[in-house]
Amino acid sequence: MKVTLSLDLVAADVESRTITGIVVPYDQTGTPNIGQVVFRKGSLNITSPSDILLFSEHDMTKPLGRGVEFADNETGTALIGKFKLANTTAATDHLIEAAEGLRTGLSVGANIKTYELLDNVYHIESADVIEVSLVSRPAFRDSQITQVAASNESETETTEPSADGAETPNAECIVTGK
Repeated sequence: MKVTLSLDLVAADVESRTITGIVVPYDQTGTPNIGQVVFRKGSLNITSPSDILLFSEHDMTKPLGRGVEFADNETGTALIGKFKLANTTAATDHLIEAAEGLRTGLSVGANIKTYELLDNVYHIESADVIEVSLVSRPAFRDSQITQVAASNESETETTEPSADGAETPNAECIVTGK
C-alpha cells in the first residue's frame, strides 16, 4: 500500500537552496490519499537521505532536489527533513513560492509495510519512505510554517492561527537583504 501525506514547511533558504520541514508528525491523524492515517514514532524507514528525492506535487517527472538529512525534532514528535534543491529553474521557482508562502507543504510518499486498522484509521507501524513532495495543500493543518528565509528585501511577518483551527498561517517569514 502506498500513502502520501502532506505537511507544512519549517524553513526555505534560497541562498543555500535548502528546504527544511516536518515530513511527518507522529501520533497525529492526517488525511492523505488512502483515508485517515497516523504514523507512529519510529515507523518510517530511510536507508539513505540522498536516496529520497523531492518532487513537485508527487509528480515523479518533476524532481526538485534530494534529501540531505532526516531526524526527529527535539521533542521527538515529528520527523524533520532537509532537502538540497537542484540549480534548475523549476527548483528556483519552488524556492520562491515557498519563501512567499504559496507552496508551503511537504508530503511524504511511503510504501506501508505493517499497520493496524483501528476505527477506520490506519496506524502505521512500519513504512519505507520513497519520496517527499513540495505541495500547496498539506494534509495536516497543525503543521504550520515557522520560518522562510530568502534573499531579497528584509521583512518579518507573524500571524496567529484562528480559534477554529482553520488554515491561517502561524508563520514567521524572514526575507533577508542582499
